[in-house]
Amino acid sequence: MPVREAADRRGRAQRGRSGLLEREPALAAIERILDAAETGGGSALLIEAHAGMGKTRLHEAALDGARDRGMRVLRAAGAELEQSVAFGVARQLLTGQLGELTVAQREALLADAPAPVRALAGSGGGGGGEPEDAGDDLALAHGLFTLLSTADESRPALIAIDDLHWCDGPSLEFVLYILHRLDELPIAMLLTQRASLAADGPEALNGIAAHPRVDTIALSPLRQDTVAELVGAALGDRASDGVIEACHEATAGNPFYLHELLLALEEEQRLSSEQLAERARALAPEGVTRIVRVRVGRLGPAAGRLSRAVAILGDDAPLRHAAHLAGLPVAEAARAAHELANVEILLDREPLRFVHPLVRHAIVGDIPASERGSRHLDAARLLYAEGAESERVAAHLLLGRAEGDAWVVEQLGAAARDARASGAAQSAASYLRRALEEPPSPELRPELLAELGSAEAAAGLPSAAGHLTRALAGITEPRRRAELALERGRALEGQGRHREAAQAFEDGLSELGTGPEDEALQDQLEAELLGAATFVPALQARLVEHGARVLEREDVPPRTRAGRLLLAHAARRAAFAGRPSSIVLEFAERAWDDGCVLDPAIPQWIGWRLTVEAFLLGGDLERAIELAEAAIEDARRRSSPLAFATASLFRALPELGRGEVDAACADLESALATRRFGWHQFSRMAFSQYALCLLEKGQVERAAELMGEDPPSAEPRDLEEALCTYALGTVRQAQGRPGEALDLFLAAGGVVERTLNVFGFCPWRTAAAVAALGAGQPAQALELALEADAVTQRTEVLHQRIRALRVLGLCQPGAEGIATLTAAVELGRHSPPRLETVRALVDLGAAMRRANKRSAARQHLQLAADVALKGGATALHERARTELAATGARPRRVALLSGPASLTPSERRIAELAAAGSSNREIAQALFVTPKTVEYHLRNVYRKLEIEKRQALAAALGP
Repeated sequence: MPVREAADRRGRAQRGRSGLLEREPALAAIERILDAAETGGGSALLIEAHAGMGKTRLHEAALDGARDRGMRVLRAAGAELEQSVAFGVARQLLTGQLGELTVAQREALLADAPAPVRALAGSGGGGGGEPEDAGDDLALAHGLFTLLSTADESRPALIAIDDLHWCDGPSLEFVLYILHRLDELPIAMLLTQRASLAADGPEALNGIAAHPRVDTIALSPLRQDTVAELVGAALGDRASDGVIEACHEATAGNPFYLHELLLALEEEQRLSSEQLAERARALAPEGVTRIVRVRVGRLGPAAGRLSRAVAILGDDAPLRHAAHLAGLPVAEAARAAHELANVEILLDREPLRFVHPLVRHAIVGDIPASERGSRHLDAARLLYAEGAESERVAAHLLLGRAEGDAWVVEQLGAAARDARASGAAQSAASYLRRALEEPPSPELRPELLAELGSAEAAAGLPSAAGHLTRALAGITEPRRRAELALERGRALEGQGRHREAAQAFEDGLSELGTGPEDEALQDQLEAELLGAATFVPALQARLVEHGARVLEREDVPPRTRAGRLLLAHAARRAAFAGRPSSIVLEFAERAWDDGCVLDPAIPQWIGWRLTVEAFLLGGDLERAIELAEAAIEDARRRSSPLAFATASLFRALPELGRGEVDAACADLESALATRRFGWHQFSRMAFSQYALCLLEKGQVERAAELMGEDPPSAEPRDLEEALCTYALGTVRQAQGRPGEALDLFLAAGGVVERTLNVFGFCPWRTAAAVAALGAGQPAQALELALEADAVTQRTEVLHQRIRALRVLGLCQPGAEGIATLTAAVELGRHSPPRLETVRALVDLGAAMRRANKRSAARQHLQLAADVALKGGATALHERARTELAATGARPRRVALLSGPASLTPSERRIAELAAAGSSNREIAQALFVTPKTVEYHLRNVYRKLEIEKRQALAAALGP
C-alpha cells in the first residue's frame, strides 16, 4: 500500500475515532454561539447523546475554536465520583478564570467578593461553623457569576461544561443562574450530557435542558456509508459488504464502539471476510467491553491491578495514589500505566485518566460489587491520610460498604459540617443519610437525625420535619428538645404548614423552665410562634393577647436576636391594633438596636422586615428608608439577589409614600426582575405596589394589564389578597369605574376588619369614600371618611392623617370642605415630604378654583405641579397643570417626552449613579445587573439627553 494512501486512511480512521464524522450540524451550531459571543450576545448549546457518540470530542473542538478566536475559555467537567462535592464544577470554572489573571488582578477581584466565594476560590474567608449564608445557594451563585462576568469584560468567553449529568446539584443551579442572565453577557455556553440520563435527572438538569436560551442538538449514529469508510480504512481488502454490514449492526453506528470493534478485528489477521463478519456480530457492545478487559489482561497482573485502582479513584488520579491502592511500587505502576496507554486504555499523561468513560465503565464492571465497596473504603482512608478535603473522602465513603464503622460515621459527619459551612445543605444531607445507613451507635443516632433534619430544612426539603421528629423521640434533655422543636417549627413554617409550626413552637416552650439560662431560647420560640400565628386565623386571639402582654413589658431588652424579633412583632402588632404612632416607633427603634436586627440578614429572616414595616406603619417613612437601605447594603455585601429584592421592595413602599415615584418604580422593577431566580415570597405585593406606581405615572392601562396577569379572587382570603384587591380597586377608579372600585375596596376592608383594626398598607376606607363619591353615594362617602378620620386621630400617623383630612374635605360641602382641605395642606406643609400632601394641594386648589378663589388656587396648584414633577408623579403633575389652566393661568410647559423627564426610572437611577462617579462595574454590582445592562441603559440615557460623554450627565440631569 502506498505510504500516502496509508496515511490518508489512518487520518480518516482517526477522524472517525475522534467522533467528528457526520458532526457538521453540531460544529456549525458551535460556530454560531461563538459568533454570537463575539458580537456581544449570549447563547447556549446543549449536545445530548448516548455514551460513545462523540460529545467530549465536540466539547474539545469548541474549546479549540474559542482559543483560535482569542476568547476567554472556562472549562469544567462533571465526574461520576464527585457528584456529591458541592460547587465542584463551579469551582473548576472559577479556578480557570482566576488562573488567567496576575496575582494583583486576582487579589483585586476577590477583595470585594463574599466570604463563601473567597473560600471556594481558596483565598480564605470561609470561617468555621455554620455561615450566615447557609442555605442561600443563590448568593454564592451570584457571587461566582459576578466574578466570571466582570473579570475581563473586554473579551467574550466560552463556558464549556462536559458531562453535565455528573455535575453536583449546586453547580447545576449555578449553570441555571447563568442561563437566566445569559442575554446580558458576551458568553457562549456549550453543555454536553448523556441522553439516556437526561429525563430522570435532577430538577435543575431538566430546567437547563428546557431553558429558552438553550438550543439542543442530539447526535445521531453514524450512517452505513461512513461506517464503510472507517471499516475500509482499518481492514483494507477484508472490508467486504458483509463485514461492513455486521460492524454497522453490531455497533448501531456508535463511534466509540466501532473504534473498539475495529481495534479487535485488526488483530484477527488470519480470519477471512466471512469469519470477520461473524466475529463482528459476536462482539456486540457488551462484547466490546469484554474486549477492553482482554486487552488489559494481556498486559499482566500489574496493569490489571493499576487499571482497577484508577477505576476506583476516578479521573485524574495521581500515580502514587493509584500505585498505593493497587499495591504496586510507584516505578512498576508507572510502567503499567505506559503499557495501558499503548493499548488505548489510559491517556498517556499524569494524573491518570481513562481514554473514555466507557473504558472505565468496562473496568469497573470487572470488579465484583463486594470488592468495589471495600476498595472505595480503602480509597477514602488513603485520601484521608494525605489530608484531602473531607468531601473528597466522603465521595468514596458514599460508595463504600456499610460496616458499622465509627470512623466512617465520623468522616461523613465532618464532610456534612464542611458542606453546610459552604452553603451546600443538600450535599450535607446526602452525607448524613449515608452515615445513618452505616449505622452509627445508638447514642449518636438521635443527633445525626437532628443534623440531617437541619440540613434538609436549610435545603428546603420536605423530609426535614420528619427527621427532626424522629430525633426528638431519642432525646430526653429538655433544653435540647426545645432547640429541636424550634428547628422543626422552622422547617414546617418553610413549607407553609403554619398551624403545625405553631404547635411545634408551643411544644418547645413547654420544655423550658423559668431560669435565666433559658430566656433567649424562650424569646426565640415565642417570636417564631408569633410569626406562625399571624397566618392562622384560629390563633389570632393568642397573637393579640401576646402582643398586648409584650407592649406592657417596658423592660423588654433587645439583648438577643429573639428579643429584637419580639420587639419588632410588638411594634407591628401595636400598629395593627391602632395604638399611637409614638408607641409603634419606640418599639421599632428598640427592635432595630443600631442595626443588630439585620443579623442574620438572610432572605427568609423576618426581623428587619418587621422593623421596617413598623416604621412605615408608624409614619416615619424616612427611618423606614434608612433601614431598608441598610438591608440593601447588607445584601450587596453578601451578594444575595433574594435579600436585595426583598429590601428593594421594602424601600419602595416608603419612597412611594414620600412622593418619590420614580425611585419606587426603579426599586420595584429591580425586585420583580429577581422572580426569575426564585423570588416569589413577596412578588404579589410587589406587583400591586408597582401597579399603584404606574397609576401615579399616568399609565393606567399598563397598570390594568399588570393586575390582570394574576387577578385577586372576588373574595380575598388573607391580607396579601386584600392588598391586591385594594390595588385593583385603585386601577378601576383610575379607569373611571367607581362602582366596581367601591365593591373591591369594601371587599378588601372586610378582610382587614376581620383580622386587624388597622392595616396601613391598605387604606380602604378613604379609597372607598372617594369611590362612593364618584358612584353618586355622598352619604356613604361621608360616613366612611368620618370613620377614617377617627382612626387616624387615634393612630397619629402623619401621611394617613393628611389623607383622611383630604378625603373628608372632598366629602364635605363648600366652605367646610375647603377648611378641612386647608387643614390637610397645613399639616403637610410643616412636615417631611408626603405624596398625600401633593394630593391635598391639588384638591385644595381645585376646590378654591370652583369657589372662584383663583389667585389662592394658583399658588397651591403651582407648588403641587412642581413637587409632583420632581418625584415623577406624572398624573398628579398633569392634573395640577389642568387645574392651573382652568384658573386662567399659563402653566409652565414641561417636555415629558424628552430630556430628563423622558428617562425611565431604571435609566434615571443608573444615570444618577454614573453622574456621581460610579463605574459601570460598580453600578452593576450595586444593582445586581451586568455591566452590559448598565451600558445598554446609559446608551439610551445619552440618546435621550442628547449628550455624548459621561462627564455631561450631571449637568444634563439637572437638580
